[in-house]
This record gives sequence, structure tokens and C-alpha cells, in this order.
Amino acid sequence: ELSLGFLEPDLVAYNSAVSSCERGSVWRQSVSLQESMLRQDGLADVITNNAIISAFEKASEWQKALEIPCQLSQHRLAPDTITYGSSISACAKASAWQQAQQLAQDMSDRDLAGLIAYNASVSACEKAGEWKQAFGLVTQLEVGGLRPDAITSNAALSSCEKAKNWIWALQLMQGLRESKWANVVSYGAVISACAGSAKWEVALHLLELLGEQHLQPTITTCNAAMTACEKAGQWCRALQFLEDLQRWRLREDDVSYGAVISACAAGSEWEVAQALLNSMQSRRIRASIITRNAAISACEKAGAWQQAFRLLQSTEESLLEVTVITYSAVMSACEKAGEWQHALALLQGLQRSQVEAAVITYNAAISACEKGRVWPVAGLLLMELQRTSLRATTISYNAALSSCGKGTAWSGALQ
Repeated sequence: ELSLGFLEPDLVAYNSAVSSCERGSVWRQSVSLQESMLRQDGLADVITNNAIISAFEKASEWQKALEIPCQLSQHRLAPDTITYGSSISACAKASAWQQAQQLAQDMSDRDLAGLIAYNASVSACEKAGEWKQAFGLVTQLEVGGLRPDAITSNAALSSCEKAKNWIWALQLMQGLRESKWANVVSYGAVISACAGSAKWEVALHLLELLGEQHLQPTITTCNAAMTACEKAGQWCRALQFLEDLQRWRLREDDVSYGAVISACAAGSEWEVAQALLNSMQSRRIRASIITRNAAISACEKAGAWQQAFRLLQSTEESLLEVTVITYSAVMSACEKAGEWQHALALLQGLQRSQVEAAVITYNAAISACEKGRVWPVAGLLLMELQRTSLRATTISYNAALSSCGKGTAWSGALQ
């Protein structure tokens, strides 16, 4: 409109227009305005370019955002902390940690230390799972005379959590506690890192520290602590922790019960696992297929094949999508009890369903036949396995050979 009125738009007018486009996430219009400015004797300044980078960031166009700092030097303009911060944030969204780190280094070389830009770079490393790089940036930040804040440390903690590196996570947490910046997010990330490494005692100690700081844990944090107990086979601790959720006025969910039931599975405590499933039903918490599989696994490990069978039936009735893991666990329970007829019935049911069989499924059925001394059926199952796209394992052949040996079928064993 200014042009139609024979008025030349100035830098302020252009920058206002570019900023409006940036807020509206329309980066193409921003670039078009920039090109018009450049045609007017390089009218665009750093503010213009920063707004365009921000538009690129919002549109997840990180590669285009990277071009702007290079273009600035061509037009004899010096990038500032906002330039670098917006460019690094664009890289962070795309997990482009290497490009983000290079920008952070360039920024440092220009003596433009900016905490926001560093935080974005650490976030890029975190999203890419590069915990060592994230930790290195925190160290680089401190060397540069800047003090990491809660955002820096939590992003670095999250990268340690993803890598299940609880030792480095604890080291970062110590610094956060000393600076009084530790919050529920910080504790949650460290506890999750401990969960991945089965460090249940450390996880529970961190929860105690969280309470001492008068912070309210979330159900996600508590679930991570129960998962740590589960991975360490501490089913009693996990069960006690589930009961303690009421103390924090937290409502347990499927993940909470799933962690405790999985811990019970590791301890072959099928009766406790069954009681927990019943508790879920009474509290109207829908058990996922993962939780039900864990309960079936508890029955399988304890040799309670009938209970495993009943759980399979109730799982099918609940309209959950039964997986090959479900069938394999029940068949393994039948195999341990020598219930080869039931194992065969399960294999046939699996073949009729949309679930694709696995080698472990056939192995369980063959082993069940071996224990039931029905070597002809074991041999037929091995031949059927060989006709499929699956590859028979040493376990498959050993079970079939053993069944032939028990049935004195020496010729079958030689074949």
C-alpha cells in the first residue's frame, strides 16, 4: 500500500511486516520481504534476519535457518546472540545436534556467550540421544563463565535418562541441588535413568530427597521408581511402593500396575499378579496387553498353566489385540507341565488368528511334545517349522531329537 501511494517503505516498516509474518508462521512471505529489502541497497539489518530465522524455526525449516548467519557476513552484518539462539533452536527441533554444536562454537569464538543459545544446543543433543555432547556443552558453558540454569541441566539430565546413564545423571543432579534449582522434572529424569539400570535403591533414595524438599512427585516419577524395582526383581518393594501412592494422593494407572506385575513375573509370584489384575478391574483401570502379558508370564514361570490359559481367554474376551508374546508365554507354561495337547491347540489357534507365529512358539510346542513323549508330533512340528519363513534354531532340533530319543525313534533322530 505504501508503494501504491508513491511512498518508499523504510527499514522500520519492513521489519514490522517481517515480524508479523514470523508471528503468523508464514516464512515464505518473510523471505519475499527480505528479497525486496535487499534490492533496495541492502536495507535488511540483523533484526530483519533474526525475525526470518525465527519464522524458519517455527516452520521447522532448520536448514534454511542455517543459511542466514552465513548471509549476514556477506552483507557485512554481524550476527548477535538472537541470531545464534534462533538458529540453534531450529536445529534443536530437528535433533540436528552437530549443526547446533557448530553454531554454539561459532558463537563462543565471537565472544557471544548466550545461555538461551546454549540451552537450545543442549536440547538438540538431548533429542538426538547424544548425552556425551550434552554433558560437554554444560562443561563448556561453565568454562565460558556462564552458569547453567534449570533448563540447561534438565535437558542434559534428559539425555542421560535416555542413555540410561544414571552415574552422569547423579553428577548433574548434585550440581542442581547445590544451586537450589532441582525440581520435580530433574528428579524424574534421574529416577528414570536409575530405572533403566535397575538401580532401585538409588531411585527410592531420590524420592525421599524429593519429599524432603517438599516437592510433590508425579505418577510418572513414581512409575519410574517402581520400574527400577521391577528390573531388579524387587517385587515386594514394588508392591509396597504401589500401596504408598495413596500417601502422595496419586492415582495409580496401568503403567504402575504393569511395573509391579512384571516384578511379580520375575519372582514367579503369579497369585500376587492375579490379585493385582483383579484390583485393576475393581478400580476400573483397563489393563493393557503388556500388563496382561506380564501376568501370564508370572503364571508361566511358576508352571501355573491352567491359570495362564484362563488369562489368555479373558484377554481375548476383553477385545485386546493378543500378540505372539501372549501365546508364547501360555505355550511355555503348557510345555513346562507337559501339556502337549493344549500347546498344540494354542499353536493352531495362533495360526487361525492374524498373529504371526515365531520360532519360540514352535519351540515351546515341540518341547511340550518332547515332555509328553509324542515324538511323531514333535517331528511333524519341526518339519512344519522348516516349511515356514522362520528359521529353526538349535533349541528346535534339540527338542525334536530329545523326543525321538525318549520314544526310541532312532531313525527319526538320524533324519
